[in-house]
Amino acid sequence: MIDPIAQEQIEQAVRDVLEQINVRPDPIVDEVETGLQMFVAKTPGGGIAAASGDTPGSASCTLGYIDDNGDLQTTVHTETVYNMATGGSIAGSTWITAHQEAGSGKYIAVWEDC
Repeated sequence: MIDPIAQEQIEQAVRDVLEQINVRPDPIVDEVETGLQMFVAKTPGGGIAAASGDTPGSASCTLGYIDDNGDLQTTVHTETVYNMATGGSIAGSTWITAHQEAGSGKYIAVWEDC
């Protein structure tokens, strides 16, 4: 296991180099101690199924960001996102927000069926 201080120094060096060559890095998902974090995510083509009872639907979604021009962009980073709604599935290839739950670190879909 790498020393936490060395890991932070390496991560900062990578961010510095990427910034110098004008490349946006994938979002770095830090360990969450309290509160929650919100991410932009794009659902896969098949979407995310609705929850069934106490079992949420889930799918591997691609995290993204809003670029300097205000456009949504995907990264290469994927996370399993859970749909807790029993009333409907989430459409495929749809941008949603995913909140990272503090206790487990799992990603929960936040969406509105329009």
